[in-house]
Amino acid sequence: MTVTEQIDQKHQEDLQRLRGFRLLDDDFLTKCFEGDTACMELVLQIVLEKSDLKVLDVRTQVFVENLLNRSVRLDILATDDTGAKLNVEVQRSDKGAG
Repeated sequence: MTVTEQIDQKHQEDLQRLRGFRLLDDDFLTKCFEGDTACMELVLQIVLEKSDLKVLDVRTQVFVENLLNRSVRLDILATDDTGAKLNVEVQRSDKGAG
């Protein structure tokens, strides 16, 4: 196999792997929305049916410690223009959903 054919084969394998990604995959979602207020704002406006919602801040994989009970890691923590915190959790399947 030539170098060009090896590169093409690797490229095709990478494309196939990418086809398997879904925005609802935790790791993929984290990278897509990391610090992207415009994207998160659009998603929340659609899901919450609030076209006037403005997102000021987006953080992904936020660890919140709770000394009394259990700590939690939030998929996305957004802050809107009223100061309200919006916890966006993503679950692709029912398995493991708490």
